[in-house]
Amino acid sequence: MPQLPPSPTSPCIEMIPEPRTIPDGLASLVDRFEPPPLPPGNAPVFLFASAWRSGSTLVQRLLVSGGELLMWGEPYDHSTLVRRMAESLIPFSDKWPPVNYIVDPEDPPTAERWIANAYPSPADLLAAHRAFFDRLFSEPAAAAGFSRWGFKGVRLGGEHALYLKRISPDARFIFLHRNPYDAFLSYRMLHEIRTHSYWWYHRWPDEQVATAEHFGPIWSRLTESFIRWAPEVGGTVVAYEDLTRGSKFSAIADAADVPIDESILESKVGGTRQQRGEWDRASHELTATEMASLRETAGRLGRALGYVGPSTGGIGS
Repeated sequence: MPQLPPSPTSPCIEMIPEPRTIPDGLASLVDRFEPPPLPPGNAPVFLFASAWRSGSTLVQRLLVSGGELLMWGEPYDHSTLVRRMAESLIPFSDKWPPVNYIVDPEDPPTAERWIANAYPSPADLLAAHRAFFDRLFSEPAAAAGFSRWGFKGVRLGGEHALYLKRISPDARFIFLHRNPYDAFLSYRMLHEIRTHSYWWYHRWPDEQVATAEHFGPIWSRLTESFIRWAPEVGGTVVAYEDLTRGSKFSAIADAADVPIDESILESKVGGTRQQRGEWDRASHELTATEMASLRETAGRLGRALGYVGPSTGGIGS
């Protein structure tokens, strides 16, 4: 059978170098297509924590205490909206998309020309990403009477902050980490007292986190990414332990540029704080296997941050 000639615009098949990352895709998109910066957007605030039981709800309550900011809490976590949208930019490279696929608005495609591949500008793509977040988060916050918005997440890393900074250039970031031994112990104990609940997912439906062996690499990867990318996005890295000692509150307020009311910490609402009697049913110590797993998967970075093992009495969130 004779071979059909390639279309005039079909590219040669070439493998994209691996691994590709969100920063790689963003850099290629910006370098090749030079999209203009998107306009400010009321300075949204993004709070990223290094996995569960790291104090994100405590910081969230502080940030909303001034009444100016509506901070959504892990919105549509199973859908992983930010992660999936950011990952959609990974394929951008020095070869993809071919520049002749991008439609020039002053020379639009017609039926008399090859139009099998006709893409809007990458600048429009980024603007559409921004419009998605504005419609989902900013507009409902404004309708509820808040001048600013944000959200907290426990599954997002510094590379996702880089993506959010590109589409919301005035965004503010707070990165929160906690002793991984304490965080996992609190996570496991919470599951033990909530026997009706399931282990939470890092990525639904494939990455359910049920053991220290699962938890440690997630903590390490997220925390390392916070340290790596915080300077790039102007973010502030905060240790949960500093908050429990009553310090760093001003750093949080400054990072978000919102007033906070520390008195709200005197009231306990929801969560495990109202279930303190239930903690006695759970094991308050890490097993030898859990300790070994955390030392192997999170120990190197943990030691660099001063986390050499479990602290005493640090089981809350």
